[in-house]
Amino acid sequence: MIAPLTDVQSLSKSGNRISYLRVSALTDSEPAEKTAARLSGLIDGVRPEVVGSVASAEDNLLGKVQLLLALLTACVAGMSALGLFSMLGASVLERTGEIGLVKAIGASNGSVSRQIVAEAAVLAVAGAALGLLAGAGIVRLIGNSVFGVSMSLTIGAVPVAVASCLLLAISASLAAARRAARIDPAICLRGE
Repeated sequence: MIAPLTDVQSLSKSGNRISYLRVSALTDSEPAEKTAARLSGLIDGVRPEVVGSVASAEDNLLGKVQLLLALLTACVAGMSALGLFSMLGASVLERTGEIGLVKAIGASNGSVSRQIVAEAAVLAVAGAALGLLAGAGIVRLIGNSVFGVSMSLTIGAVPVAVASCLLLAISASLAAARRAARIDPAICLRGE
């Protein structure tokens, strides 16, 4: 029950001794709206309201915010994959001579591909570590400045973040690894 404090004080004839009054009703046997309707005529000037609709609206809003964050996360992951894909492709193009030389002295296509994928994995782990450190700082900053509470990263999020980064990097590196494996050492050594 939410009512103006002055009304509650005047109804109780207690003066300024009441500073806060809260009444709740359990409505297991009947809908909350029906209980509120029965209570509405008991005290003049007091109008009971069901706060379940407020909680329902908050749940609805929270669901929409979670969906928005999931969509933003998917967009960021996609953009990261495209950036990593293009960076690894450019790296293979820049290193064509080096890769051709390594293949000319006996490296197999598989070992060249594994090297490209391993480089992407190292970048992913380094990026995940830096991202987790930055994320922990941002979470603390937002928690203190916006909500006024101390917040920290959930420990369960760390392996998920690292695994996601590794999966993203390895997926993005596969095309570059295939391109590196197709390099013909004879053409590279001739300078074409």
